[in-house]
Amino acid sequence: MGCHILRCRNESKITPSSSKDDNSTLNGPQNLFDNNASTVWDTNPKETLCFLEFDFGKMTDIGSLSFAQIGQKTGWNNFYKYELKVRNDEKSEWKTISSQFTCLGGLPVIELEPTKTRYFRLEIQTNSGKAPIQISELRIFKPLF
Repeated sequence: MGCHILRCRNESKITPSSSKDDNSTLNGPQNLFDNNASTVWDTNPKETLCFLEFDFGKMTDIGSLSFAQIGQKTGWNNFYKYELKVRNDEKSEWKTISSQFTCLGGLPVIELEPTKTRYFRLEIQTNSGKAPIQISELRIFKPLF
């Protein structure tokens, strides 16, 4: 049996809604997969709808997601609405497969109905526009069975 973690960093094109200070080298989504809790995907603090879009390049099975928010001073423990969405081609509408209202990373693993998709999107909505979204690590898992 092989690894159930998708290798998003190497096998996916990842598009963020923004990176803090427009500095994707320091604050970009590559930080989500470096096993370093002190580096983050850090968004523009004024943005109220943040997203990460993954293009797997081919149809891919997904079964769960895990992500962790860094311990930030501003906006820590705020509640956010987040949605997980999928689509099979660039022109299709996004289909919501999970929606939560909780602290970021509040659930250790978000289990999904096993889904086959090419495109995956994590949307995070904040109503303040005062604190950035800061996610330190993210993993997308294949279904276990």
